[in-house]
Amino acid sequence: MANNRVEIQANIKHWPVSDGRELAKQFKFGSFQFLNDFTAAGYGVSRLTSKDCKKLNEPKTTVDDKVKVVIGPGTGLG
Repeated sequence: MANNRVEIQANIKHWPVSDGRELAKQFKFGSFQFLNDFTAAGYGVSRLTSKDCKKLNEPKTTVDDKVKVVIGPGTGLG
């Protein structure tokens, strides 16, 4: 993903390149920005507060205003 364009890098050659600027024009949006899935998850988790979480034990602190991490396959752990 570069320059707000997505090109599928797979064995599916018939999928077109998707361009965020063209999508914005087509759907009459002010703008359209593609995001990587982990970028989107990071934005989402940054908005979490204590009321959004379920306690699994008795933590000494809350998640409000704390560092949060999104981790999963494809993040270089393998």
